[in-house]
Amino acid sequence: MQKSANEKDREMADRILGVITDHHLFLVTLLVGNAIVLESLPLVIHLIMPDWAAILFSTVIVLIVAEVVPMSYSTGTYKYIIAYYGAPLVSIMIKLFWPICYPMARGLDKLLGT
Repeated sequence: MQKSANEKDREMADRILGVITDHHLFLVTLLVGNAIVLESLPLVIHLIMPDWAAILFSTVIVLIVAEVVPMSYSTGTYKYIIAYYGAPLVSIMIKLFWPICYPMARGLDKLLGT
């Protein structure tokens, strides 16, 4: 039996809200994950090319692949669908980075309010 549009919307909303309810923890987790990946890229790439080329290549790749394209795509009409399908991955990241991110998120709560 197919779900109605309201049931599908509710399911999407519940999944998305499950990861963004604690917005400081969500933000810190995404920033820590982003920093880990982006800082690791030149370390891996420099093994296959000179240091100057690795820095240049990783900067261009990060700018295009990790910043410009995702931002332009995820602010369009598909943003809720992307959030729905990305929520399980973010949930795993929150659990994985919990020891690092939770104290920082609580610090932000104290500094900025909840």
